[in-house]
Amino acid sequence: MVSFNPRKIKSLGITALVGVSLVVYAFSALTGNHDSSSESPVVTISASPEPMLVTDATVTPLPVDAPVVNSGIVSKLNSLTVSEASGVSYDRGEWHHWADITPCWSVREQVLADEAVQDGSLTLLDKYKVRTTDLSKACYVAGGTWVDPYTGETFTNPSDLDIDHMIPLNYAAQHGGQVWDSGKKESYANNRDYAGHLKAVSASANRSKSDKGPSQWKPSNQANWCEYATDWVNISSTWNLTVTGADKNALADMLSTCK
Repeated sequence: MVSFNPRKIKSLGITALVGVSLVVYAFSALTGNHDSSSESPVVTISASPEPMLVTDATVTPLPVDAPVVNSGIVSKLNSLTVSEASGVSYDRGEWHHWADITPCWSVREQVLADEAVQDGSLTLLDKYKVRTTDLSKACYVAGGTWVDPYTGETFTNPSDLDIDHMIPLNYAAQHGGQVWDSGKKESYANNRDYAGHLKAVSASANRSKSDKGPSQWKPSNQANWCEYATDWVNISSTWNLTVTGADKNALADMLSTCK
């Protein structure tokens, strides 16, 4: 795919416009159509300002020299509404999570299976705790290989992993989700339509993150910052969740690491 640098295009456009103006001016002088008493023609160019990542006065835009960020995610970040946590009472029990997909296979097991490294190490057990390779008969994930995106660490025991909601349930509740009915809360808590919604991560990293926003907690693995912020913005946009001003700034900073 051919990519274009918008700043180069702008520069070329300005150069071409000035060049054309000079040619016209020179031709006028040679043909006698130029009035020497009049002022030299002035080319006025109104260049569009660099797009700001955010429009809220309390939120800092990406630096001018930031790496190129996908314009779609920038637009989504711009459109997020800034508000502080609502302070509503949060009851985790209202957000029925790890729902059963089959009588013995939950969303947690499915995410573990989805996020395992496909190296043949995934170990599944059926309802009798007998090893099986048939996912339709599986009830438990007993082993495998996982790379935690937050820390970069590799794990082989699923007991060392938690399934993290990219935007924590309490954060979602405080930023627009508490008014949802029970069905929508359950849908959010178990959503697998978007790959970044639920992540298999180290239990220690997940508990360190807790229900914090990006301004209070970021993955120690900075290589994950671009993906982390992209997922947070996409989910906020899809579910119409708000963010704090500090979190919006933090997301902008993290997006500036995208390459």
